[in-house]
Amino acid sequence: MTLRGGPENGAGGGGAMGGERGGSSVGDGVKYVMAFSTTHKALKAEGVLKNAGVGFRLFTAPKALSEYCSLLISVSPEDLETAKDLLEGEGVRPKAVYRKEGGEYVEV
Repeated sequence: MTLRGGPENGAGGGGAMGGERGGSSVGDGVKYVMAFSTTHKALKAEGVLKNAGVGFRLFTAPKALSEYCSLLISVSPEDLETAKDLLEGEGVRPKAVYRKEGGEYVEV
């Protein structure tokens, strides 16, 4: 599935609670975005990744993904498998994972 969306911190959906939050920064380029079924799960995932020192950003979902969730976590390609393994170990499985390609989100 491919969905078009605005930039993570642009008009399509500002940052979480007034700005992006996260551990160490996720650089520009290809990003993977994890969607969660509830805000509670997204915030729990934030804590798990932060405690493990994994780089991520927590942000509000752009319009293209907002029907699926309200908060997303983006990680770099290098951190995707580590993040998924950590979250699964804590019982916080993402509802879906998307690869951001320009202005589109492609489910992986």
